[in-house]
Amino acid sequence: MRRIIITCFTLGLLLWACNSTDTKYSSLISINNLPSQKFIINSSRDTTLVTAKGAILTISKGTLVADAETVELEIKEAYNMEDIFRAGLTTQTNGQPLSSGGMIYINAVNQNIVTFKKKISIAIPGEKLDAKMKLYKGEQLNNKKINWTNPEDLPENPQLKELEKGKQLFISNCASCHAIGRDLTAPNLAHMVKRSKMIAKKEGHNYLYEFTRNWNKVYSKSKYYREITCWSPSVMNLFEPFSDKELDNLYGYIENESELNNLPIPVNYLDECIDSCRKYERIKDSLQGIRTQLEKDSVPMVIEKRESFVILPTTSPVISAPALVEPLTFKSLYYQFTIESFGWYNIDILLKEETHCIPSNLTVSMKGQYSERANLYLIIPSLKALLPGGLLTNQKTTYGFYEKDGSIPLPSETKAYIIAIGEYEDKIVFSEQQFITSRKQSIEIELAFIEKEVFNKKMNSLSFDGLSLLVAGTKKADSLRKVVKDLKEVEMLKPKGCDCNCGKQSLPSTATNNINDEQAILNTK
Repeated sequence: MRRIIITCFTLGLLLWACNSTDTKYSSLISINNLPSQKFIINSSRDTTLVTAKGAILTISKGTLVADAETVELEIKEAYNMEDIFRAGLTTQTNGQPLSSGGMIYINAVNQNIVTFKKKISIAIPGEKLDAKMKLYKGEQLNNKKINWTNPEDLPENPQLKELEKGKQLFISNCASCHAIGRDLTAPNLAHMVKRSKMIAKKEGHNYLYEFTRNWNKVYSKSKYYREITCWSPSVMNLFEPFSDKELDNLYGYIENESELNNLPIPVNYLDECIDSCRKYERIKDSLQGIRTQLEKDSVPMVIEKRESFVILPTTSPVISAPALVEPLTFKSLYYQFTIESFGWYNIDILLKEETHCIPSNLTVSMKGQYSERANLYLIIPSLKALLPGGLLTNQKTTYGFYEKDGSIPLPSETKAYIIAIGEYEDKIVFSEQQFITSRKQSIEIELAFIEKEVFNKKMNSLSFDGLSLLVAGTKKADSLRKVVKDLKEVEMLKPKGCDCNCGKQSLPSTATNNINDEQAILNTK
């Protein structure tokens, strides 16, 4: 009997160890790093609170009952990867890894007793909406970490209904030519709203609504959208009856799908073609202008022999762009739920249920002095996942983040980070490494002492969620300015694979004089 009890106890410990992690605690990352927001409300009135990070709390009168008529509430928020990491808010439920859609904490302060009579409605902002997300309640552990428990389905979300309408519009009207994530007979639509904003900054106006309804009306106004019509072998249909609301649903669906699938902003050759063609045309026109003026003046020129020269286009006057009309800027996406007790709440989905996560194996070997005092974390910004590391079976320096053999569901080809952090006396031990996920990986990191000032600087420069929306400049820019010698040679600068004559009939004509093979290099001094 005793042997059976010991065996059962041992098995229980082993099963717990598979999903448990180290219990070391460091004050360097803690919930105290999140700012507290304080609100005083009158419990006898209907109240709507809007937090610093955009959450909306609706508290109807009589919801909270306290000794006094007023109640002071404290709220903390963690919606991005930086906040989640700084607060040490690991994303696990009983050892299973989670992907977070945002976390919020609400509690009554300076009150003896506050009880709930009704539910508080909460909406927290998100970059995307996933119908599979659930609401988890935070449970404080002895090691000052939070375990997310008791998952509940989220209530019906009206925004998801609107996105579904957008999906149906996409399937009925766009899917035969367009895809979200790759080119078909028409260009890839991933992040089309973000891209339209980038183009609007260049062109001074956002033509997305106009182009969707009737591309003909935009053809002569926008170089970018004109290039799109040249790129596609099929003519885009007209959608003039579509209302702004319908287009918002369509655009919203495309953006949400782009975020859910963790798609990059496409490196669209059109952007480079447009920039390259514009530079080519400006240089060509400048040279032609000089030639025309010289021929008009009929003044003999002394030709100075030179290896090369550069003619820079005349600087255009700066024109103030009007305020841009940008789709979807007037509304955010929100996860919506109700609560009837104070504490931490988290919108989550199990990684194994994430559409893009596949069975993988990830191990980390942590070397260096005082490694036993450091906490190890896996950070996956696209999933807002912060997972603590634990020693693998029979290992002293090799860690995993889920099962004891290093198994863990992960998205493939996704940017992630390994960070180790700890304290020894008045010193900080630290290591960080960025990597791209794959099916099987072994990573080695080495801890080193780091000055507190340097550590603080690193923490302040964290940018896990940063996504550059800048269009990269053409790689040919430098060569464009170096190889120009005459109008014949400038043709060599015409970007290959780009139709620089696209839509020229709708634009002011450029000089098209033929170039004599014997033309001398112009002296521009």
